[in-house]
Amino acid sequence: TLSEQWPRLVIASRIAKTVASSADIYLGPISTRAMARDVVDAIESVIPLRRCTVRMGRKYRAPEDAPVCSAAQLGLALCPCSGTADPQEYAREVERVVGAMMGEAKEVVEKLTIKMRKYSQDQRFEEAGDVLARIDALETVLRRVQTARDLIGAGSFEFTAQNISYRIECGLLQATHIDGAEFKPVAPPLPRDLSELFHAPTLAPLTSTPIAPASLTTMPIAPELIDEILCIARHTARNI
Repeated sequence: TLSEQWPRLVIASRIAKTVASSADIYLGPISTRAMARDVVDAIESVIPLRRCTVRMGRKYRAPEDAPVCSAAQLGLALCPCSGTADPQEYAREVERVVGAMMGEAKEVVEKLTIKMRKYSQDQRFEEAGDVLARIDALETVLRRVQTARDLIGAGSFEFTAQNISYRIECGLLQATHIDGAEFKPVAPPLPRDLSELFHAPTLAPLTSTPIAPASLTTMPIAPELIDEILCIARHTARNI
């Protein structure tokens, strides 16, 4: 939630209507809520983002008697809602989260792997399995999203396989040609806002305080389209 003064990770069931003008960034869509929870846990167990659900606007001031949350007491999270977090330190942690969501998750995976091996050596196999599930969830989601983004970013192109010509635009099948005849798939029209996003090369740069401005070439992918896009991606990978 880069639109917040102190950003946090939130599991969202749908893409906000204001996404085109919002500073928030999305990772997904993700198949199940449990898998989304594993992705959040994977990142939060390495990077100490706040875990409270308090919405803190620009004028937020922590109450004098605000308690420090248990996660912060254990060193697992920063706690701006108690007034104990440094804005610049928090900004650096948020940049690490943004990097992981954009695919630069090597640090997160490596630290989780070290933790998993330590649990295994201590014969704490259930906890090791939980960490492994988080690693698998994060890597799976990042791989799926990057595959879809790559295909969308390829724009318009055609390829031929087994005497059938396919025309792809922004990750979606637009038409096939067989023996000179054109066939167009029957598909529901894209909502106007999502259609514009699919054709936009980038979203606006992020300018959320205390986060330094950064340009991200990302866009949310509609849940009803991800399976089709990934299917086309697999087909093009086999034939190009």
